[in-house]
Amino acid sequence: MVDMKAKPFYLSEEDCRWVEDTIADMTVDEKIGQLFFNMGSSREEDYLKMTVKDYHIGGIRYNPGTSDEIYEQNRILQENSKIPLIIACNTENGGDGACTDGTTIGSQTKIAATGNAEYAYQLGYMSNREAAAVGCNLSFAPVSDILYNWENPVIGLRTYGNDPKRVAELTEAYMEGAHANPGFCCAAKHFPGDGLDFRDQHVANSVNSMSCKEWDETFGMVYQNLIDNGLEAIMADYKHRMEAAANKEAGAQPLSNREEGAYSDMRVVQEMYARGYEFTPIDIFTAQSRSFQIVDGKLMPSLNSIEGLGDKAADAIVEAVKDGPFLSKDDFRERTRVSKTMVDLMDSLNLLGSLPESNQLSLFDL
Repeated sequence: MVDMKAKPFYLSEEDCRWVEDTIADMTVDEKIGQLFFNMGSSREEDYLKMTVKDYHIGGIRYNPGTSDEIYEQNRILQENSKIPLIIACNTENGGDGACTDGTTIGSQTKIAATGNAEYAYQLGYMSNREAAAVGCNLSFAPVSDILYNWENPVIGLRTYGNDPKRVAELTEAYMEGAHANPGFCCAAKHFPGDGLDFRDQHVANSVNSMSCKEWDETFGMVYQNLIDNGLEAIMADYKHRMEAAANKEAGAQPLSNREEGAYSDMRVVQEMYARGYEFTPIDIFTAQSRSFQIVDGKLMPSLNSIEGLGDKAADAIVEAVKDGPFLSKDDFRERTRVSKTMVDLMDSLNLLGSLPESNQLSLFDL
């Protein structure tokens, strides 16, 4: 059970009751929606209302706009959302990360060059004071990367240097400054750490190649220090960096595109389990072809979520079910036109129950 009175939440008894009562009053759709951030594609009022009323999103990271545009957008979102939204900004260098007419203060390298952590504190405070004024409440900062490779094209001036202890000191100071704005939160980035590779992780595969011991003493130490001091969130990198490093050390083959996709799906499912969602096995007689559904308070996956089973085959199974129970696996394959390979897979997943192989009776069945 999460202790909401402890760090990083520090909620009162009244706050805790609000959280518990709100969760108890939420539908499954609303709970699922809270898992997602929307990268807003429009500031039209109808679009904004749709994202919170139809999809119940948990937060938003929007496209750049002026302070007036962002303020109005955030007002519409918060006034129409049943659950208060997390509204993120990118205020690593100043208030211009919240709105285009915000104040640019300085890069991490410029701040570090002063040798004074007070400047990092003020960067966090002033940047996010402007962000809070237009309705934001979460900064994608502090940047917690360490510069180990001058050829790295991502961090450039977005780093407090190559000394892990110095990076830990200045990222903590930034976070303390941000927290000085009531209700403001931070998401440190780019976990598990950029600054080693020469490739841009936005457009190409990149790897944090440190061993676990090396990582614990550098990037891990920076993140642990932030967590110990009340960090609310971490922004993960754009790929599976630590997994890639682990594969390299173990001599394993890199993940295929198919495996990468499956890994992403499993991460979503893992997060859902962590938040208390429950799944029920697919029942071929009640499952929908292309949509998940709620059965007895649990999520039943769609038929097309079965690996290798396409939309048309899933539709065919739903249509075949309308003609009554299947007599055998042969009958299932004949009526649905699903391949034998797929029938065998579904049987291995216990989706076909105790269906016999064929309709023919043997002497032992009499």
